[in-house]
Amino acid sequence: MNKNTLSPRLMSVVSYIKKGSTVADIGTDHARIPIYILQNNISDFVIASDIVDGPLGKAAENLKYFNLTDKVSIRKASGLSGISDNEADCAVIAGMGGELISNILRAYIPRGIKQLIIQPMTDADKVRRALAETGFSIKIEDIVPEGDKMYIVIVCERGNMSLSEEEFYISPVLSAHPLFKEYLLYKLTRMKNAAAKAIRAGANTEMLHEYTILKKAYENVFK
Repeated sequence: MNKNTLSPRLMSVVSYIKKGSTVADIGTDHARIPIYILQNNISDFVIASDIVDGPLGKAAENLKYFNLTDKVSIRKASGLSGISDNEADCAVIAGMGGELISNILRAYIPRGIKQLIIQPMTDADKVRRALAETGFSIKIEDIVPEGDKMYIVIVCERGNMSLSEEEFYISPVLSAHPLFKEYLLYKLTRMKNAAAKAIRAGANTEMLHEYTILKKAYENVFK
């Protein structure tokens, strides 16, 4: 059987799935994560959910190609709404914007989900806020370089979590990562021009708020 390969950010995501979990992959796209974790015996059964017909059709084709159709339940649903209580132990939400992910978390998390593994493309602070509100605690934050970008992977388990305003942008777990300095520089560099425009315009934007917090952290790290 041919092997499915994953990008570095998705390899980080799957590395934190507990072996033997029943996984719900939300926004599965072409089912790359389900195929990988089944081929590598990380999980015996996966729910692959997406809201768009096109990706679901391609997911079905890929699963058939890899002879995995009987080990995956494909579902068309918004967020976690297609997952019943106690049907999965772990939910993966990767490759979406942080605002969309936070809306998904606030809408519905099935009972039985013990672990959330989230890879937001933007607005990680909004994800952390939603996790604190929905009874999940951050255990791990990984920083993953991929090409000229750096991604965050957030691993959570059920439990209460309290973060300060600054910690929604830079959690204590993230700041302990060995690539934290590089990540701060990466974020500040990407935000610099937009922040300068906001300052000139006198705008009190959310982006400027984040930039100010990250800049202060950067100065503290390198002082």
